[in-house]
Amino acid sequence: MRRVDGIAYQLGMTLARYTFRAATMQDLSLLRVWKGLPHVRAWWGEGEPFSEQDLHDPHVSRWIVEHDFKPFAYMQDYSVHGWEGHHFEGL
Repeated sequence: MRRVDGIAYQLGMTLARYTFRAATMQDLSLLRVWKGLPHVRAWWGEGEPFSEQDLHDPHVSRWIVEHDFKPFAYMQDYSVHGWEGHHFEGL
């Protein structure tokens, strides 16, 4: 078996797939569970994970990562130049 671009191959057959899909309001219960975990709370703090307004903010892309259609991670990406005075704006 070998891995290429996050996909496992064996004899030319795909065994496992990773997908990145946009987070939606239907994911809020899952995000609440994840955000309630101690190691996640230490990074993200308390409170609701996201509001509908957050999920529709054009400055931030929010993703649910799945392996074989099973969600296992949240990620986000954004331009640091979307906000004035962002602490990473010099990058």
